[in-house]
Amino acid sequence: MQRVASAFLMLAAVASAQANLRVNEFGTGAPDYIEIVNLGPDIAYMQGYQVSWGYNAPAFSSGTFTFPNGVVLYPGSLAIITDTVNASTPSAPLGTYKAYVGANI
Repeated sequence: MQRVASAFLMLAAVASAQANLRVNEFGTGAPDYIEIVNLGPDIAYMQGYQVSWGYNAPAFSSGTFTFPNGVVLYPGSLAIITDTVNASTPSAPLGTYKAYVGANI
């Protein structure tokens, strides 16, 4: 429970940076992932936006992902940040931006 609560608090601050972006979903399992959605009518240019996470079980761990140049989220589209590339990666609609950070989220 501590792990999920810490992740949520850090992500909520990032999501409010642009009014139309929301943390839509996140999971702590196999795989760990964070899903961001653009709920607004305008394109969200993601370059430079950061998503940070942290948890305290069994020891404190944290990380940050910075969106690279050229990433845009069209109205209604998603970005998924995940810790692994395999068959269990969350399924997503065509056109979803996916980033693999290679470490626990």
